[in-house]
Amino acid sequence: MPSGKVHDAVNLALLPFAILTPEPFEPLMLTAGYLVGTLLLSPDLDLSSSRVAMRWGLLRAIWLPYAKVAAHRRISHVPIVGLTVRMTYICIFVGLVLALLTVCGIKIDLNPKGMLLRHAFSFALGMFIADTLHIALDVLVSSAKKLMSK
Repeated sequence: MPSGKVHDAVNLALLPFAILTPEPFEPLMLTAGYLVGTLLLSPDLDLSSSRVAMRWGLLRAIWLPYAKVAAHRRISHVPIVGLTVRMTYICIFVGLVLALLTVCGIKIDLNPKGMLLRHAFSFALGMFIADTLHIALDVLVSSAKKLMSK
């Protein structure tokens, strides 16, 4: 399977093609989602010592339970499902932090002005494209290794 450096290099090299999307997608939001999906929320968060996990710095600790439950290349590497699980996981964590802040008397406006559904959808599409490229590269390299070992 490809290293984290290879995944990053391939995804970043293909970024210009990923942002060539038709209307109604927002290129800036799609690019942001693609970069987040490549650099922070890749399927390799199921490895506690992966490059993507290390990018979280001290916050890497929030991904340790996920890494324990999601065995490498299992649910985390299933298209759509893995990304949905990671997004749900991070949303639960953010929700707990926001609840704690509210209890402490700190209120945060979660309804930003001007945020359109197409922005959120474009961001999610960017993450989906990055996730799919990661998984496709894993499958391609694994298949090639199997063919060469025969």
